Amino acid sequence: MIKVISRPFLGKEKYKDFRLCYVDSMPETVYKQTPESKAWERTAPNPSYHKGKAELYAFFTEVPLSDQWGDDWDDAPYEYNAEEPYDDHYEGDERKEHLIVKVPFYVRHDGYDVKIPRDYGCDNSPFCVRDINAGAVAWVFARGLESKRIKGIAIQAGVNPYDFFERVDRINEMYPYEPEEECDE
Repeated sequence: MIKVISRPFLGKEKYKDFRLCYVDSMPETVYKQTPESKAWERTAPNPSYHKGKAELYAFFTEVPLSDQWGDDWDDAPYEYNAEEPYDDHYEGDERKEHLIVKVPFYVRHDGYDVKIPRDYGCDNSPFCVRDINAGAVAWVFARGLESKRIKGIAIQAGVNPYDFFERVDRINEMYPYEPEEECDE
């Protein structure tokens, strides 16, 4: 089962053994396929999406990263191939269900100071989810500010939700949300 929760409901002890296994963009709009036409139609703005407050999802699993999988997690570029993590895994020949926690979050990821893996490369990152979860690159990386002598912050796969959000907060302190200026035409 994939359970979407907001950050305040993480509860310190309940999710301490969960590990980051996937980060994905949050769509601004929700689309649904209509049975009559089989076409995808916009149904509504995504209620979870809030510019500058919630633009990404972090997925946490309770199984070891080596046992966690998702559709096309071995295909690069992950951003055009991979799907959300599966909520089941195999122990030997036995299929077991487990919980995936999906939490919305925000970091300014402009490709210069703060990067997520899709920001590496030109339109196609060279990574698949399996590579990222093996440590090839961090799910989120913020380079340090030389003038303030702050070292870079990396959020690797396998980090628990509490360490994840502590680092997200530090990144957002370094690089706060700056709304885009509206132009008069």
